[in-house]
Amino acid sequence: METAQSARLCQGILVPRSAPLGWSDFSLPAAVQQTAARGLRRERPQKLAQVTGLTCEVIAKIEATACAPRKGRGRGRCMETAKAATRRGHMDIALVRTMRDGLLRRSEAATLQWQDLSVEASDGFGRLHIARSKIDQKARGHVAYLTADTAACLQRIKPADALPEDRIFAMSARAIANRIKAVARAGSPATPGA
Repeated sequence: METAQSARLCQGILVPRSAPLGWSDFSLPAAVQQTAARGLRRERPQKLAQVTGLTCEVIAKIEATACAPRKGRGRGRCMETAKAATRRGHMDIALVRTMRDGLLRRSEAATLQWQDLSVEASDGFGRLHIARSKIDQKARGHVAYLTADTAACLQRIKPADALPEDRIFAMSARAIANRIKAVARAGSPATPGA
């Protein structure tokens, strides 16, 4: 009965819109009506799952596995060299720690520049100036504070010839999302394919 009601509703939406086109005798095949009706009704709405936050234990697992060589992407899927794995691992650790300490979205992390980072010489703690944020309605920016360990990780990945306007992570928001997924897979032995 619900399918018949949905089909009538679907036909009620499509028929008036098709009349100006000269399709006054418009009827839909049953398969099309059922497909359209699926989009109109929701029997049991799905609850969105909340992502689990990064705890100190998870960060420790990520740091323990970040510099291990991984298989590359593509046809050959060769194992990366130890030097490349160490460079990538330091970048991954800095990325994860910065996003966690600063509570950053991936788009905010993608736009960070070296001029946005300041490290206190006395205690080693860092500050990030977030110029544009989703929650910043007045476009004033805000400051995120970093632990001394995170500031040290960022200093470790900073190139010697880095300009102040160079991006810290030099990745797009999509690339950051993929990188975080790869780090999580590698750091979680329970995950299939790790």
